[in-house]
Amino acid sequence: MNFLNLRPRLKTFADRHIHYLDESQVARQISFPDFADKAEALIERLRAAGVQPGWRVGMVAPNCRDWLVWDLALMELGCTVVAFPDDMVQEQGVKLFESYDLSLIVLARDGVPSALRAHPNTAWIDMLGTGRIEWRTRSGRVPFPVDDVCALAFSSGVSGTPKCLMINRRGIEWDVEHFVPSFRTLEDDRLLLFLPLTHQQQRLLAYAAYWHGTSIALTPPEALFPALEKLKPTLCLAPPLLYESIHERFMAALDDMAPGKRRLVGALRTVAKALPGFVGTPVRKLLFQRIYATLGGRMRLMITGMAPIKRAALDFFEELGIDLYEAYGLTETGVIAANTPAGKRLGAVGKPVEGSIITLGEGGEVMVQRSQYASFGYLHPDGSTELFPVGAPMATGDIGKFDQDGYLYLLGRKKEIIITSQGHKIHPERIETLLNAHAEVGKAVVVGNQHKQLVALISLRRAATPQVEQALGAWLAAINSRLRDAEQIGKFVLTDVQFSVANGLLTRSLKLNRRAIEKRFSMELFGMSSVDEQPLSEEEIRSVDPDLLQLVKATWEAILERSNLPLKENFFALGGDSLCAMRIIAHLQEKTGTGISVRELFQDPTILGVARCLSNERDALPAEETLLLGAEEGAI
Repeated sequence: MNFLNLRPRLKTFADRHIHYLDESQVARQISFPDFADKAEALIERLRAAGVQPGWRVGMVAPNCRDWLVWDLALMELGCTVVAFPDDMVQEQGVKLFESYDLSLIVLARDGVPSALRAHPNTAWIDMLGTGRIEWRTRSGRVPFPVDDVCALAFSSGVSGTPKCLMINRRGIEWDVEHFVPSFRTLEDDRLLLFLPLTHQQQRLLAYAAYWHGTSIALTPPEALFPALEKLKPTLCLAPPLLYESIHERFMAALDDMAPGKRRLVGALRTVAKALPGFVGTPVRKLLFQRIYATLGGRMRLMITGMAPIKRAALDFFEELGIDLYEAYGLTETGVIAANTPAGKRLGAVGKPVEGSIITLGEGGEVMVQRSQYASFGYLHPDGSTELFPVGAPMATGDIGKFDQDGYLYLLGRKKEIIITSQGHKIHPERIETLLNAHAEVGKAVVVGNQHKQLVALISLRRAATPQVEQALGAWLAAINSRLRDAEQIGKFVLTDVQFSVANGLLTRSLKLNRRAIEKRFSMELFGMSSVDEQPLSEEEIRSVDPDLLQLVKATWEAILERSNLPLKENFFALGGDSLCAMRIIAHLQEKTGTGISVRELFQDPTILGVARCLSNERDALPAEETLLLGAEEGAI
């Protein structure tokens, strides 16, 4: 596979298409040849505008057909594509140009900071066939220390600035040519792309679809379930959360059934499991028809990775008769191991893929060696780089083991190891897997670093009752009996809060944000706040209206679903994100009549800072426009 040959190759697949939903949620499609023609026309316009190989071009837009057109055109031109996650855009705005030495940013028309929209070095993503593309010439572009950097990608990062990776074109080409064929795609297959295209893995899948002639079903994540029904994909790669939520929907439906119907369904499931594959198909279709319909009715092969998946979800998809394969890879390295149709073992992440050599280092850390890694190394904010050693094994930070047949099992992350106050080192993921097996558990998190005992926070599938608490207590006692003394759970805490990206308890890649979870629930887990609140100075007290300060505090606590928030703690450290920020700002605008914006929250992301900004804006309002705070009450 060669990027320079992607567009000509697309033209050979006349009966393959990119399927998507338009603004009215109507299913549309464009053939691969027509898609290639759009990219070719854009390439000519960009060349005419003076675009040169090596220029860095930012992408700020949700998943859409035009995103893929721009990406293909820029890659063929030899530009470096820099796909920015939404929170980085909201936080940095026009600073992105200088931070990443950009020549141009391609923008969606909605949801972009006004200063960025007004910048002269921007172009609209839907402006493919009309309008001039131009920008002011910027000097001082710094070349990369290595050739073949085709993109910059960002890690999920639980706090601060995410790490920026320099993506290796040859590493992508290797994975497209060698890894994807192991799943034996069919002529009528349709690959689902729904995670943001800021994820390098999603674009890797797009390139693989172009090269191997597999149609694409493209949707933004918020439209996933309508897109599944209307675009009818057959192939899907997704984080465990998707598969676990599908299993959860089925379990919730069971909970709502009358006892007699629930027993009948249980009996039919037992029968279906006992029958040979094709004989049991009619029974499965009857039992799971709603789930098949939710998935579009054609889904046949699914892949998961990125985080541990609950064993109950794996077993459920086995029961559905839909192949679900676990795989393992990193943005830094590329694909490392995978279960495939040639060999699969539940609970393992598979065997090393072609071109990967896996060994276990000190403490069982997984070490991988490839002739071409997916990235060259890190690009730091100051412009310096940190290159990965060529030809040497790379430490993944994951702890693993092999079974006798060469299948790799992941036991946890090295950085997530809990060290108790007695010095015991414990992998929380193993214990969480045991806890997650209970039917009432949505997601369990084990914490206890520098504490005498481990504590389990359990997010429940449904509301807690004395019976549920008693059942979980018995479950925990049974688990403790199988663990070493140092690994045993001394206390468990139940919550009905669901972990999500919106509330900051999951990262952008849908992994547990352990730091945010422990900080948010520190009072419940350990009986103490994780933040030492500093008292306000006299100057700070004078700078803010006390009523506005109370309003802002109450708003943050309601939307972040936390109590007793400190006044000077960073919004993002408290679990906030751009979605929560927009909800907070909308509520404050409604309550105060001011024009405060998300940008101002990001400039001083504390309760005190937002209240001070509101105080200044309110002081500038005419007296008749000033609203009386506290006159209205209501849920946020």
